[in-house]
Amino acid sequence: MRQTLSTIGNSRLILVLLIGVLSLGVVGCDGDDGDDGAAGPPGTDGISCWDLNENGVKDPEEDLNGDGVVDVNDCNPNTGQGITIGDGSELTEEEIEELGQLVATIDDVTVSSPPAVEFTVTDSHGNPAIGIAEGVVWFTFAKLMPANPDVNGGLPYWQSYVNRVETANPDADTPNVLDQSVQATTDNAGSLEQLGGGRYRYTFATDVTSVTEPIAVPWEPNLTHRVGLEIRLDGPGEIPLAPDNPVYDFVPDGGSGSGVTKWIADTANCADCHYSFTMHGGPRKTVEYCVTCHNPGSIDQDTGEAIDMAYLAHSIHTGEDRAVPYIVYGFGDRGHDYSEVHYPQDTKYCETCHEASESHPDGDSWNEVASAKTCGGCHADGLLAQNPDAVTGVPDYAFDHTAAEADLDVGVVEDGECSNCHLGNIERAGPALAIHSRIRGSQRARKEAGDNFVFEILSATNTGPGETPVVTFQVTDPEGNPYDIVNDPEFTDRNAALNLYVQWATDAYYGGDENGNVLGARINDDLSIQAVQDLNFRDTGYPYRMRLGALKELAVRNADGSYTVEFFRALPEAFTGDVAFAMGGHPAWEYKDADGVTGFDRAATVSAVFYAGEPRQAAFDSANCNACHERLQFHGSNRNGNAEICLLCHNGDAAVCDSNPQPDGSCPPGEGQEGYHFGRMIHSIHSASETFLGGEFEHVTYPQNIANCETCHLPGRYNHARETARAVSTDQGGDIRVWTDDIATTPTAAVCGVCHTSSAARGHFESQGGQVDVVKSDIATSGAGLPNGQEGCPVCHGSGREFDTVMFHNPGVGE
Repeated sequence: MRQTLSTIGNSRLILVLLIGVLSLGVVGCDGDDGDDGAAGPPGTDGISCWDLNENGVKDPEEDLNGDGVVDVNDCNPNTGQGITIGDGSELTEEEIEELGQLVATIDDVTVSSPPAVEFTVTDSHGNPAIGIAEGVVWFTFAKLMPANPDVNGGLPYWQSYVNRVETANPDADTPNVLDQSVQATTDNAGSLEQLGGGRYRYTFATDVTSVTEPIAVPWEPNLTHRVGLEIRLDGPGEIPLAPDNPVYDFVPDGGSGSGVTKWIADTANCADCHYSFTMHGGPRKTVEYCVTCHNPGSIDQDTGEAIDMAYLAHSIHTGEDRAVPYIVYGFGDRGHDYSEVHYPQDTKYCETCHEASESHPDGDSWNEVASAKTCGGCHADGLLAQNPDAVTGVPDYAFDHTAAEADLDVGVVEDGECSNCHLGNIERAGPALAIHSRIRGSQRARKEAGDNFVFEILSATNTGPGETPVVTFQVTDPEGNPYDIVNDPEFTDRNAALNLYVQWATDAYYGGDENGNVLGARINDDLSIQAVQDLNFRDTGYPYRMRLGALKELAVRNADGSYTVEFFRALPEAFTGDVAFAMGGHPAWEYKDADGVTGFDRAATVSAVFYAGEPRQAAFDSANCNACHERLQFHGSNRNGNAEICLLCHNGDAAVCDSNPQPDGSCPPGEGQEGYHFGRMIHSIHSASETFLGGEFEHVTYPQNIANCETCHLPGRYNHARETARAVSTDQGGDIRVWTDDIATTPTAAVCGVCHTSSAARGHFESQGGQVDVVKSDIATSGAGLPNGQEGCPVCHGSGREFDTVMFHNPGVGE
């Protein structure tokens, strides 16, 4: 017997996949292993409320409230009390806040025509959730079918006992591809008994032992079964109060079960990007629950598309890259078109969603089994779906390798035969991991190649005003063996690149001096120097940069294999603060394609950042970015995996013309100018701004509420701008050679104003000392001489203040 309360971890996210908009008129749910009960309130030290003495037995002395039952209520200081839930419509905002997210557990399931489920619901403090109304709790009931070569591509699958028919509606503006189809659904028309203390018993309306309509589902008590529940409330508490969906696995006849398990995709993995699901109005939150409805027998009548979990998730995540748009209607007349979904990493990272773990032992099945439909969710160009059943709508599936442009002379393969090639070490095809890892040019291949290189800056000297920096760096393999950047093929192939940067000052990068000059420059492979002052180099705020060719010529190799190089230019005399150095690039890496032909590809190696002096105060963690993006790869794989390197260029003074400036340093007439400060840029991208860079990122589909700042930010680092932050340039002004004439906005207003765009918001910024779109030299300076204005934001929005930003922008707000 397996009891589960799926919980969503604290993993965080950035850019951009969309399953969070899955508001279909169809149903679904699934869950991971949990302990035998909810965590107790403060004072229980995390001990299960079903086992206070931790001996694994429900002993009589643990019945602390004397109700005859050892359960969660024995941990509760207010046993017998609590807020009446009802259907949720009468709850006040204060009561909703006091309750917090409800916690539900399934305690037992008995099947005696019809089944009955006993479950417990508490509030977030462990107090009993009492008075839940009938019709509020919905249940699923499914059995796990063993592998059958003639069904579901020969893979095990969940089969729901509770189903419904969707028929064509000729009056609706929908495709009506099928006359009808069958979809799994929930049972909520049964009877609900209140047992006291937050305990309940639900008796199904469906007799699972004799299901004949709309399709016959034989009762097989020897198989593994799963029951799951959701609580669907009305009113403002509908989403915040909905508990994570518990599921309960059991074998009705007490035997060994189906002989297989199907714990594949962990909801915690989904949380890396989505933070929390709120599907179908809010109460469906866990993959482990979703699969009990989204199983292979469920078909969308309007389009004929499958909506089982594997095919649906693969199709949605492929999004705009899918050969055929994935569109479903459910029971509505509005199609949900997922062709606009922009997935934030390569879809070849199958383990992003499903990876083997203790709670999900079948997580690696994607690399061990294959079916036409499951793989066809991504590889839609080769999927064939023909001869749909007149009752269920389920078609026959096959895969056409020729149509999919696969370099295999195998033609059409019927579902159930895929494993003939996609198993083991068969050279012709092999398992998914072997195939996905060898696709030249893919993000995955570059990341795996990049793992063979370690960039490291060992030291930096001469970093004061007017001094010329001297830097020692090295490139090694993971075991510490150094590469020779002059002679090794990884650095001589044309795909190779290596860049060394210096930027100042760490409290607010700007690449200039305090007299208003812009000084950024780079030395090219031919040792020519290109600078902003030359008027051919358009990026203000730019650091000093040495490219691979210059490093080969100027760097001296040390005895330990490291290199020491003196920069080509001195730091300015007029600057205050510390200096940062960074190294990024893409060494070339040898690969062999499917035919054994050797070539080289770019390796997305993690960039290195080194601080000579006081490090820059971190506002975000690159691990949070990579949780959703796997490994950030930008600018031709020159900047990878470590977003700190982005700050050196994407600083408060970074502003460019749409094309090269004119000889006098101004932009061509009628041409737009744009600032790309990191905070402003990232917020603009994730919010799919229609104005930033001409709407270049308006297609982005962010997979959670934009208000969840801790998806990217460190706690306490997003209340307001740092005290040392410079005002943010949004227009470089008339002369690219100086920063004083830039049009700029004070730092907090510049970043917060990306989302808060109303005239009222601008007025609020300005009333609190913010300055919006003014000449940078007119912005007040701090004691350090930084043009950062006199914003009073921390007075109200600072940590612990009355309107602390965390109150409105944190994980849990707007799930």
